[in-house]
Amino acid sequence: MEVLVNGETAQVSSTQLVDILKELGFEGDFAVAIDGEFIPRSMYAEQTLTAGNQLDVLSPIAGG
Repeated sequence: MEVLVNGETAQVSSTQLVDILKELGFEGDFAVAIDGEFIPRSMYAEQTLTAGNQLDVLSPIAGG
C-alpha cells in the first residue's frame, strides 16, 4: 500500500498504524497525525490507514 510519510511516498505492507511505524523504523518519543489529525499514542494499535493517507511523524524538539 502506498502512503505519504512526512511528505514522501512510502510503500508499506500493513494497514495498522502500529505496524507501519515499526516497519518504517520509528522508535522512541514522537507524535503522529493522519491526514492532519493528531492520533493519541493509546490509539496507535486500533488506527488503520488506507492507500493515499498522509502520515506525519514528528519528533519533539527541545527549546530554550
